[in-house]
Amino acid sequence: MLISANYAQDEHMTEIEALHNREKRETRQRVVFKSKSLCLELSATVDCGDEPEKDCPLLLFQKMMRKHHLGDGVTASFRLEKDRRCLLFFAITTITTPSIYQLRRSMRCNVVLENTGRGGSRRAAIVVDGRTAIVAAPTLSLPEDFGGARNWDYRFPEAYTSFIFEQMKEAKATKGALPIMFTIAGQTDIPEIELTHLDGYRSSRPVRTGNGAAFHVQLDIYGELMDGIYLANKYGKPASYDQWLLVHDLTDYVCGIRREKDMSIREVRGGSGLCLVDCSAGLLHPPHRPAILEHVHRILKPPEKGGLASTGLVYRYNSAKSDDGVGGREGAFSMCTFWLVEALTRTGAYDPKYLNQAVSIFENILSFGNHLHMFSGETARPGEQLGDTTQAFSHLSLISAAFNLDRTLGGKEQARLRA
Repeated sequence: MLISANYAQDEHMTEIEALHNREKRETRQRVVFKSKSLCLELSATVDCGDEPEKDCPLLLFQKMMRKHHLGDGVTASFRLEKDRRCLLFFAITTITTPSIYQLRRSMRCNVVLENTGRGGSRRAAIVVDGRTAIVAAPTLSLPEDFGGARNWDYRFPEAYTSFIFEQMKEAKATKGALPIMFTIAGQTDIPEIELTHLDGYRSSRPVRTGNGAAFHVQLDIYGELMDGIYLANKYGKPASYDQWLLVHDLTDYVCGIRREKDMSIREVRGGSGLCLVDCSAGLLHPPHRPAILEHVHRILKPPEKGGLASTGLVYRYNSAKSDDGVGGREGAFSMCTFWLVEALTRTGAYDPKYLNQAVSIFENILSFGNHLHMFSGETARPGEQLGDTTQAFSHLSLISAAFNLDRTLGGKEQARLRA
């Protein structure tokens, strides 16, 4: 095991300590990694069932050094017999320097190694203990364009209902806009920093922490917020009277700024359809209206003909024609593809040909999932996943598209049976 403290910027000391007052099955050693900003502990237990402890494998840590690392790592070799398990406990015990991510003072990651005895196969599982909001992605700076500069940090959560109403109250008091993202501690100060000493994945530089988009004006967040409040009120805890007053005031605020320039979901410029969801109090226009159908037809065209679709996948915008200030190109945006599926599904309730197209595009994008059938934010033309993974936006839109597609197909089948 090798660690890199503070994104490989700080040196660390590695100590292997003997455990004299250890628990049953606990190994005889504990490893402590110490840097100027935090302290990490690594320990282990070996579970041999009902066998005597003396018959369990002996696990001893040894120091190891790798070139360019700012401190020693550790290694251990041991043999697991059938139906035995080894549990590795990796804990953050002390943080002495404030972090923009405000990690919990004590977090624990458990790695379970088990020999199942099935043809020599082994299973591994990782369990992270710590109560936080759902982050957009657990990784940072995985490239959206291999070898390019589209490398971002998405380790920030989607706001949840009780928290966002507090933010709406603050925004009303200051007569300001809502922030578009928060740290897991609810803070909005997320400065973007480039780690120039790191090469990045497949030489994709720069590696970034923090996110400059935190300071963007993105009006689409209000549509997403109202849609979320509508769904939470329908399927979860109903909003209170005071909360509906906040919704009313926020709707008035958005109607006053809806024509202002913003970065939108594209993080380039222009308004967003989702802002209109807010101004219409969460009521969408009928999906079979000519204007809506025209918009869907245009998206379905390839980029060279003014559309956004290619091989059944949808791009946020045409990066070849849009100067977004980053350079390079990005892949197809999974969330936009699932949105198209949902738009076609809703239109397909009135015209079956759109429903068939929705099924085709949905089945196609599912084939681009990884070996766990999960998605990053984007997909390259050859089919590789791009960007940070696993991406919450992709899976939220996948679930919504699947739910509505299944409901519409089920309704069609019931109507056929009644006929």
